[in-house]
Amino acid sequence: MNGCKTMEQVKVVKNDKKETLIQFGFSFKKSSVHTKRTMMLNELRMIFDRVDIIDSDSSQYKNAIIDENCTRKRSGATRKYTSLYLRDLYMLDPDNALFRALGSSQQIIYPSSLKICSKY
Repeated sequence: MNGCKTMEQVKVVKNDKKETLIQFGFSFKKSSVHTKRTMMLNELRMIFDRVDIIDSDSSQYKNAIIDENCTRKRSGATRKYTSLYLRDLYMLDPDNALFRALGSSQQIIYPSSLKICSKY
């Protein structure tokens, strides 16, 4: 052989990488939150202002969104949708490595670069 992988070998490697990414919280659904346009950073900032980023569990984030209405949504249905959407987008689970990284990097939530870019 010439050292090239067969299609089956490529599929196995591709699936292994995909499974690894899924374990870290990435989504590959056709209509996942990663393919939509909104990032809901304002809502995420409001949640992080209310709930401790790392020393909380996922139920505290849900409670802050739905029961305490920290994202200032008008109806219960909208609060539930926001909770589901943010959970799908950012996991809202300190046990997840990507979420912990997001929580420890406030630059993502409070990006000073947006102020610079908005001037142009």
